[in-house]
Amino acid sequence: MDTMEQIRSAMEAERKAQEQMLLIEQKKMAEKMQAERQELENRLMAEKRELEEKLERKRQKKAEAAANKGDMERQIAETLKMFQMQLQMQHEQLQSVRNSQAAQQASAPPLSAAPAAGSALALAQR
Repeated sequence: MDTMEQIRSAMEAERKAQEQMLLIEQKKMAEKMQAERQELENRLMAEKRELEEKLERKRQKKAEAAANKGDMERQIAETLKMFQMQLQMQHEQLQSVRNSQAAQQASAPPLSAAPAAGSALALAQR
């Protein structure tokens, strides 16, 4: 019976050793998987940061473009207003010149009477 006990004891020790080796292997595998998982998480976080930065740069460019567009629209409106004012001034000047010409024509003798008057004056002087 002593031999049977030794065999059982040896088999139990071998089983425990195999269990221990299996636990060690499982622990190593779990650590390896954890390390891989951590590496993937780190890479994903880095990619996420890069994408967020890229998105932020695009947002900034859009905001700048909108601001520039607003500036351009404001400048165009100011230029248009300036041209309208100049056009109004030129129109007023033209109207003033026309009114002045009309007044001069109204006060001047008619063109057809002027030569006749000049002829009458010339005849009278002779």
